[in-house]
Parts: sequence; C-alpha cells; structure tokens
Amino acid sequence: MVLTVDPWLRYEAHPDHRATGIATSEAFLLSGFPNINRIDLVNGLEPHTPKFIAYYWTEKPNIYVDITEYIEVKFKAIMAHASQTSSRMVGILKAVFKLMGEKAGCEYAEAFKVLASSALHCNIYASEL
Repeated sequence: MVLTVDPWLRYEAHPDHRATGIATSEAFLLSGFPNINRIDLVNGLEPHTPKFIAYYWTEKPNIYVDITEYIEVKFKAIMAHASQTSSRMVGILKAVFKLMGEKAGCEYAEAFKVLASSALHCNIYASEL
C-alpha cells in the first residue's frame, strides 16, 4: 500500500501537498508498466504495483483505522516537528481524530480513501468508491 495526502481535497491551498499527492498517484498508477522506466529492467528490477493507494486528509473516506491505542505516541511524534505544529494545530487534530473515532465506533481514528489503481484512470466514480 502507498500512503499519501489527498491532492483532490477541496480547499487544499498548499502547493506541496497537491504536487506530492498527484506525483504519488501517477507513480502508483504507472508502477506496473514495465516500459515506463526501462533502465530498471536493464538493471534487473521487476515492475511492482502495490495493491492500493490510501489518501489521508480526504473528504470522502472509505476506511477508518482505530488509533486510540497510539494517540499519545502519535501526538508526541507530531509535536517533534516543532516548525510545523502549534498547540492550536494539535487541538484541531485531536478533534478531527475524535470525530473520525465517532464515525468508526472507537475513541480516536484516522480516515483514509483507499483505492486500487483501476480507480485512478478514466473512472468518474472514484470519489464515490
């Protein structure tokens, strides 16, 4: 499984988040095509396609993961990125994880949109999967 930020999240204004999500999605979609990077074949590498891509911070999740047991460790890790976080941000994150937990039937959860590669090419229903 590949994990990345959802580049199609409405109101996502951060260009790095959008660019990372799109680049990761493209790499995931094309990963099984042997002629995308022929030098890998020459060097003896075989194409590998993960079964799924999971988008976090997504508008229409289809999977919830119970993180209750790991919430304190998670926030300790988040706070280690001092330049990227604040106590306000931690409060927002905790509220989001709590809301997702309510949807999942647990105390805290993270939500993901998990898709197979077939959902990323000419699929007008991908957002509904």
